[in-house]
Amino acid sequence: LYNIIPLCLLFAAVFTTLTAIFCQQIFQAMLTPEDIIEQLPENLDDYDNEVVFCGFGEPTYNLDTLDEVASFLHCLDKTTRINTNGQANLIHGEDVTDVIVTSCDVINVSLNECTAAKYQQHCKSIYGEKAYDALLEFAELCKKRGGKVVFSVVDSIGNVDVEQCRKIAEKLGIPLRVRVKE
Repeated sequence: LYNIIPLCLLFAAVFTTLTAIFCQQIFQAMLTPEDIIEQLPENLDDYDNEVVFCGFGEPTYNLDTLDEVASFLHCLDKTTRINTNGQANLIHGEDVTDVIVTSCDVINVSLNECTAAKYQQHCKSIYGEKAYDALLEFAELCKKRGGKVVFSVVDSIGNVDVEQCRKIAEKLGIPLRVRVKE
């Protein structure tokens, strides 16, 4: 369908703050920028312009590597997108949105649910229910810093909860993308 380069296996972020049913694999070592750049396809120009940081774990755990690889890709006139759980500031214990906004042309934050309790029930963050407020704040900070931020949810949470997520997104002035569960 798309001819983009997903850096999910290449950028296997190693760790995740979520133990949701869809997060089943954890890697044991951080990849370096060199590891990832070395694994990029030689025919990079044959792919679409967008490279996506996503994968088995949360890409922001390996923030320095993400930043370096994104800089490399920007030098090749590629655009970058990150699919994130929005918990980077909790992970690093400080506001890292400046790095995210500089590294990533599009920041897709997985909203997943419409309340902190439902989010925790669904995603089982190691940070508990405060993870939900943290992801909302993260998205707001990225937007304030000039980042192009998008929320996403999967339609399997139900129409009522999707509509509640839409209201949250509208309140924050952030577009919501509703993905169809396949």
